[in-house]
Amino acid sequence: MKKTMVGLIPQRVCVDCGHAFWPANGRQIRCGSSRVEGTCSNKHYNNIQKNLRREKLRAYQKEWYRKNREAKLVKFRAYYQKNKHKIAGKTRERQRPYIYKRKYGISVDDYAAMHEAQGGKCKVCGGSGIRRDKRNAHLSIDHCHTTGVVRGLLCLKCNLDLGVFERRLDQFSKYLGLEIKLVGSA
Repeated sequence: MKKTMVGLIPQRVCVDCGHAFWPANGRQIRCGSSRVEGTCSNKHYNNIQKNLRREKLRAYQKEWYRKNREAKLVKFRAYYQKNKHKIAGKTRERQRPYIYKRKYGISVDDYAAMHEAQGGKCKVCGGSGIRRDKRNAHLSIDHCHTTGVVRGLLCLKCNLDLGVFERRLDQFSKYLGLEIKLVGSA
């Protein structure tokens, strides 16, 4: 027997796990003070129960998804088609300043100044960068991957072509029989 403030309260057995414990008051029937994670202070028992609940929930969610997959996709596609202009445009425009700063070390104002200095044209081919399908209407930022220096704004095609050329420079130079080196490279 343990003497408490209320008086003498006998040791009890937890109704959940069978673990012997000293109750804090006369009405306590479960061990442990935490009611958030579980009702028992026996960690092993709580972990077993938590894993069982997790597995049961995961099985339920898989079954629900299997039954409702098509309806969910139809609903999602309808919402996306209705709000496509809000979703895609806002996300891309919100992320652009952070991407410019993180990847290239420039601001949106710096991009606008380069765009204006180049007359809104690609620095290599002089194209506008606008494709037939109206996607990717902005010019890509060309930068040196070794030094990180921004070289200019290019249309998507020139940017992709330049990337391939830079990666295979030694193969192109062998094929052409020329000694080609990039500015700023070793």
